[in-house]
Amino acid sequence: MRGFAAVHRGPAVTFGFSEGANYRIVSRLGCGRLELPRVREGRTGAGVAFKTKLPGRHNVLNLALHRCGRRDGRRAALFAQAVSSIEPTKMRGRVIERDGFVILDDCYNSNPAAAKAMIDALRQLPGRSAWWPCSARCELGKQSAALHREVGRAAAEAGVALIVGVGGDAKEIVAGAVEAGSPQASVAFFVTAAEPAKR
Repeated sequence: MRGFAAVHRGPAVTFGFSEGANYRIVSRLGCGRLELPRVREGRTGAGVAFKTKLPGRHNVLNLALHRCGRRDGRRAALFAQAVSSIEPTKMRGRVIERDGFVILDDCYNSNPAAAKAMIDALRQLPGRSAWWPCSARCELGKQSAALHREVGRAAAEAGVALIVGVGGDAKEIVAGAVEAGSPQASVAFFVTAAEPAKR
């Protein structure tokens, strides 16, 4: 984005998690703060803090983008109130606590970028270790195997302790995780969901 800002003839505003951003996002699980170094009138602004039920840094980034559109620093309280009321939809990043486990329900047919974002979110959840039961992502065409391996490598590099692939190219997720250093004992592949349920 910095490269785009350098060649763009009009005004450009950068935002993100880095210290060099015009609008910096400071986040932790379930909340964030958008720091507004300068508001439209030229005064220094303290920013706006918000909480969200949507997990992951990518969701904090998306929400902050909407706030960046109002560079005058107004209506911050309304923004924070609206963000706190957003509920994740079914199978799209819902956090469930049950029997001492924290479950991140993200079971829809996502794409590789979304899967990697949720792997990052999974590692941010409280707990001693992260387990990831995963199925194949459909409709990826000729690049499907390579993209699944890429996601598997991302899971291994994020330190996911147990990866269980179920069906189709989920076997490539498992293979990618092993390539990236996951021990063979911490990964498994099953053709159908009924198989691991019997173990």
